[in-house]
Amino acid sequence: MEVAERVEKPTRTRIHCTCHVCKTTYRGNKICASCGHERCTECTRYPMKNVRGTKDTGVEYLGSSQGPGMDAIEGLKRKHKYVLTLPSKTGGQDIVMKKPMQRVRRTCHQCESIFIPGDKICSKCSHVRCVDCPRDP
Repeated sequence: MEVAERVEKPTRTRIHCTCHVCKTTYRGNKICASCGHERCTECTRYPMKNVRGTKDTGVEYLGSSQGPGMDAIEGLKRKHKYVLTLPSKTGGQDIVMKKPMQRVRRTCHQCESIFIPGDKICSKCSHVRCVDCPRDP
């Protein structure tokens, strides 16, 4: 099962550009105050721009690359895309976001008793579940 932990975003950094003509730093505008050169791609930038695709995706998987349950984890990775977890406030088990599931209850239209989930025959009157048996919701 793939686990996507809480997204940790890096702190935003201010970018400083230096004019390649006169080696002075640009202030708030795109035109150099000393020589009037307009900022271009040759002007150096600090910090350097990140190249796309080199950063880690930030998705971590349960378990390690070794161990007895690795086959099961690999199967779950293929089955599910992401499982969002939040660290517990009290330090216990992590909170896992799951897909909401709707429970369906069916009632026998003859004796008005509730069918046991998974059964198609009423336990009281032995009626086979049919289209007339109401479904909730």
